[in-house]
Formats: sequence, structure tokens, C-alpha cells
Amino acid sequence: MRFRELEQVQERVPTRWEVRQRDALDRATSFIYSASSLSDVLRHCRSSSLDDQTASYAQHRWKNFVRHDAWLDLIFERFPECRPFEDPKHRTKDLYVPVNGSDVIFDLKVTRWPSRLDRGTSLNDVARWMYSNQSQEQRFHLDNRLFVVGEPEGAVCRYELAVATVEKFRAAREEFVFDLHVGGRSVVAGVLLVTPQ
Repeated sequence: MRFRELEQVQERVPTRWEVRQRDALDRATSFIYSASSLSDVLRHCRSSSLDDQTASYAQHRWKNFVRHDAWLDLIFERFPECRPFEDPKHRTKDLYVPVNGSDVIFDLKVTRWPSRLDRGTSLNDVARWMYSNQSQEQRFHLDNRLFVVGEPEGAVCRYELAVATVEKFRAAREEFVFDLHVGGRSVVAGVLLVTPQ
């Protein structure tokens, strides 16, 4: 089960990122997609003589990659009306979610609550903030996104919280999905808040 592994990785990889996302770092750490464990990532970092900052970046990217896949697996298991996008390696499309009688394609983004936002901020405003404050490099896009937001960040790694969140989403998905106008485009955004409270 990916969440069991994810909980262990969460304990070993600090939640604080040392550097911001940059395309050059993404290229230097692209090996994470073929790593089957954190040990594989660490071995590759050592054998490639990556500096400490790049090695830390690789560990965080791999943790996020595993987190993303764990959430996708859980959504498909607990919300069988959802289905994967045809191309599993597509950069901006991960899954179809039935919303208001239509299948909406989303990119899944698993992240933490933005420290600049008050805890009482509406989910609609959280989605708007996420679009406005995303990386401006290669990862930038204005397609539909389903944000899984941990408060605290480690909450997204806890299986029981993840299951409860997906069950709430399945039962009342329209409460979590919003039509937004961002960057001159209309998008559909969803926000699933994962919190122990």
C-alpha cells in the first residue's frame, strides 16, 4: 500500500523545501520517476555526486511523486466513478471526475496549505491563490486542477484522513468544485482540504 510507504517517507524527508522549483533542478532530478524507493533516490544522489541542495530537492520531488500516485490510487479505489486519463504520463491531465452530470478532466496537485493564507480562507479563494502562485516555469498551466491540500502538510500522508476526505468528496463533490476565471481562462478547480480536525 502506497500510503504505508508514504507515512514512512514523510518521517524521513523534512517537509521544508530548501529551494524553489526551477526547470534546471527538475532536469537534474528527473531520475526520481524511475526510483522505486527513497533508498533508490538516495543512492542515485550519491552516485551522481549531487550537491546537498539538489539531493534534498530530489527527495522532496520523489516524495511528492509518491504522494500524487498514492492519492490517485485511493481516489480510483474509493470513488469508482472516477477514471484515469488515457495517457498516464500526460503533464496536465490525471483523471476524470463526474461533476454535475459531466466528466471533468483534472490535473491532481497534492500540496500544503499556503502559509500566506488565513485558515478561514474559502476553498474557492484557496484555488484562486494556487493558480496565481504556481511556478512560472515549465510546470505552469491553467488547466483544470484538483488540489489536495494538507493542513498540516503531513495530513495528506495519513491514510485514514485521506480515506475520509475522498469519501466526503464522493458524497458531495459539487461543494468542493468551483468554476474560476484565472489568467484570462475559465477553469474548473477542486479543493480537498485534508486536516485532522
